[in-house]
Amino acid sequence: MARSPEDLITKKIYSTETYDEIQSIFKHFRGKKLGSFQGDLRPLLEDPKAFYRAAPDKGFLQGDILSGLPVTFIDAEGDATELSSEDHFVMTLSNECDAELREKNHQAYIRYCPVYRESTLFALLEADNSLKGAIQANKISEYFRMPSFEGDALVADLSLWCSADLPWVHNSKSVSRIISLSEDAYFLLKAKLAWLLLRPTKESQRLTLQEI
Repeated sequence: MARSPEDLITKKIYSTETYDEIQSIFKHFRGKKLGSFQGDLRPLLEDPKAFYRAAPDKGFLQGDILSGLPVTFIDAEGDATELSSEDHFVMTLSNECDAELREKNHQAYIRYCPVYRESTLFALLEADNSLKGAIQANKISEYFRMPSFEGDALVADLSLWCSADLPWVHNSKSVSRIISLSEDAYFLLKAKLAWLLLRPTKESQRLTLQEI
């Protein structure tokens, strides 16, 4: 079924099939006109007051930005490396119900990814103007660039997922809720996650049993 910009922008669907579709969503929310469909008048991606909302006092929403959680990854030498906590916040990627603390919870962990201040990320990447522009325009699937927060834009690195024990996260005095996403901003996060994780390949390498 053919899709129009209105289908994408009014959030009737969340998944996308082509690069142009995901790019169109982010162009619109930066105020760009799509065909005959008027660009977002705010525009959302440049308006922190419309993009962010106050974080809940208890519990976690998908897309919440927190501090106090470690980020560890395996480097090129195969060693575990932990990022300096001064360099990043984190964003919760678990669904809201999966991040709840219940007596019999089948979800043992909360998933999250690092969130950098844009200037810090550019320095870590040694980014040139081309890469900076691509990240700022949300053209790279791994990076979710958000509006300014306390003087600098934020960028979530959706390619690096970490886990922490749910009871520890809920009870830790070192974990702080910084800010949450508005409904429209949350839609853009889901569009980013769909593009990163669910986009189809042009030529699938999967074979059926009959083909083997």
